Amino acid sequence: MKWEKMMEASPVHIAGVPITRRWLIPRNLRPKLYWSHPTMSAEEIRLHTQSVWDTFYSLKSIWVRSRFIKSMRARLAFLLISKIYRQMYADTGIATDSAASHDLPVGPAGSPSRVSACLQVLLCRT
Repeated sequence: MKWEKMMEASPVHIAGVPITRRWLIPRNLRPKLYWSHPTMSAEEIRLHTQSVWDTFYSLKSIWVRSRFIKSMRARLAFLLISKIYRQMYADTGIATDSAASHDLPVGPAGSPSRVSACLQVLLCRT
């Protein structure tokens, strides 16, 4: 990788692990931002990201996205599962590896695989 080659001369280390191997860095020590944005602060990025999540998972947006579903029961299930999904993943950040299922909080709905199984059952009944 180009970035990794560029870092070879003087790699940044966290807990003895080069930042180019960030998956080996203990989760609690992993940096939240690897470099500064030229025009936005970390707080601005967080606020805008949160705003996007809020808009995408608003009741109105979910309902509009559910138009392809024919039955009312299945649309309501889609709405519920979308809200549960939002709740589970909202605090994981924007990196996809931080949304691993073993890191997710287990709430009343249970694990992501249980939520998926519930949705399949609900959709098959309609």
